[in-house]
Amino acid sequence: MSEPMEYRLARLQEALTHDPRVLEQSLEVRVEGDRVILRGELVTPERCQAAIAVAREVFPEATVVADLTVSPERRGGPDAERL
Repeated sequence: MSEPMEYRLARLQEALTHDPRVLEQSLEVRVEGDRVILRGELVTPERCQAAIAVAREVFPEATVVADLTVSPERRGGPDAERL
């Protein structure tokens, strides 16, 4: 039995949040037919590529469409809160 789509979307969102390559919880994730669409901002081009890779890991049968932009200022300055 295949995993329900809602669970797979939740698994992808969790992976994007916790995978050390990405670490981003504000990305919008949608499935439209056989496409997974990622939308949002990341701090580096490498994290954009990593988000695409993570989406392909969770949805290997889908085409990943990335509407991602690089926004280095999201990284914060020296006074940014460290968690």
